[in-house]
Amino acid sequence: MKPKLIIVYNADEGLIALAKDFLHKILRPSTYPCSLCMISYGAVLMKSAWRKYLARRPEETVYFHRQDFYRAYPMTEYPNLRTLQLPAILFDRDGGLEMVLGNEELDRLSSVDQL
Repeated sequence: MKPKLIIVYNADEGLIALAKDFLHKILRPSTYPCSLCMISYGAVLMKSAWRKYLARRPEETVYFHRQDFYRAYPMTEYPNLRTLQLPAILFDRDGGLEMVLGNEELDRLSSVDQL
């Protein structure tokens, strides 16, 4: 199986969540809970530099919000996810997940270039 780059945002899925996130990022960016969203997205769209970087990567890139990530990777099958703090970037290699960047590392970054 080809490795996958798994990008997990600390955000909810759906249109209502998107609208709330948009307002939160504009009105109170310092309290927004997803540093990966703040770095890699503008108000709504993915930043061009990040999109281009991911397109050049050899592995498939898969994006998840909290809920859909845990549906795809349930804690019953992946018990190490019980301690996972989001956002996170992981590799899925043959069904085994390995951390690339965790929330602490992502919280220290402030730009796509650093990412």
